[in-house]
Amino acid sequence: KEALNTTVLFNDNLRAEAKNETSIKTAFNDFYIRNVILRKDGGFILTAESMYSSSRGGQLSRWDLLYGSPFWSPADYYMWGNPWAWNSPWAWGGMNSMNWGLSPWGTPGGMGGNSVTRFYADNVALLGFDASGKLEWSNMIRKSQFDDNTDNFIGFGSVVMGGQIHFLFNVQEKRTMVLSDQSLTPDGQLIRNPTFRNIDKGHDFMPRHAKQVGARQLIMPSMFRNFICFAKIDL
Repeated sequence: KEALNTTVLFNDNLRAEAKNETSIKTAFNDFYIRNVILRKDGGFILTAESMYSSSRGGQLSRWDLLYGSPFWSPADYYMWGNPWAWNSPWAWGGMNSMNWGLSPWGTPGGMGGNSVTRFYADNVALLGFDASGKLEWSNMIRKSQFDDNTDNFIGFGSVVMGGQIHFLFNVQEKRTMVLSDQSLTPDGQLIRNPTFRNIDKGHDFMPRHAKQVGARQLIMPSMFRNFICFAKIDL
């Protein structure tokens, strides 16, 4: 039974915050919903991330992206490739699933055959709605990430703890990747927390594959000298 049906128009200010190199008109064209988080007052928080890819060289295969969309089939994103799909025990009242082999861009393991596929994960839009579906506030996590032939190290992971939602993602500092943490307050304010500095060197983390396993604890996979490792992180 449908409980609510409403439309929200994004104003130019919000579009200007969302865009990178695109125009204001097409600012949200590459944004895809990552999660819907329910609130106790009947409202909800929607998170969406700008995700796209480009290929160069080699012949087209069935995994190539013909029209610029990061998803070759809607079912691949909403059912198998999306780390926030249906059946995760840590879902925040929404759709949640974990699949280590498929990527949300529709390419198994992030590989693109003989061609070079570059994956991008940019800004994250945060939208807070009340119980009637009215937009209360909006905010934007500004980031610019890319990687070649894999999407495992870009994107973000989310953890709910202490009345805030923590967003974890990699940022480039000099020649190394540093794990960053920004938290969202109930009224839509973003807090920049200190980056993780006491992590063993040589580990490249995969935040979008992180799983919350406790009130303030999560498990996050990483790559270390071509080995897959798992780190337990206490926040």
